Amino acid sequence: THVEDDITFICDYYNAGPASVASALEVLASKPARRRIAVLGDMLELGEYEEKAHRYIGRLVAHGCVDFLVTLGPRARWIGLEALKEGLHESRWFHGESAGEVAHRTKSMLSSGDAVLIKGSRAVHMEDVYAVLAKKPLSSSAGGSADHSNR
Repeated sequence: THVEDDITFICDYYNAGPASVASALEVLASKPARRRIAVLGDMLELGEYEEKAHRYIGRLVAHGCVDFLVTLGPRARWIGLEALKEGLHESRWFHGESAGEVAHRTKSMLSSGDAVLIKGSRAVHMEDVYAVLAKKPLSSSAGGSADHSNR
């Protein structure tokens, strides 16, 4: 956990599976915050449970403490779609296909007192999202634009 400019960042972007993402969402819920933002990337190496696992996280998001959901990667889109199905308002979800796109969109919505969870598999470069939010140098993978729609 890092606090910068009165924004709390919970960063765990080495690896991600359903249990670790669920635990990270519990940590986010426990933080006193004006708003809670979950920035979630693909969970990899789930085999035949890939879609089911991502949709499970979407249900947790919709019924939990998350005020805004930002997803990164083709699999993480299932998180957002399930969260919408379970009641998250579509104005509270943004999906992107690059770390740079997600980082800049997330940065534009941050305010003092927010808590931000950044969690996803290492392969989707979640550390580059944090680098932009914390004003640190990016790795070479963070650029690019992609899908600007939620679906």
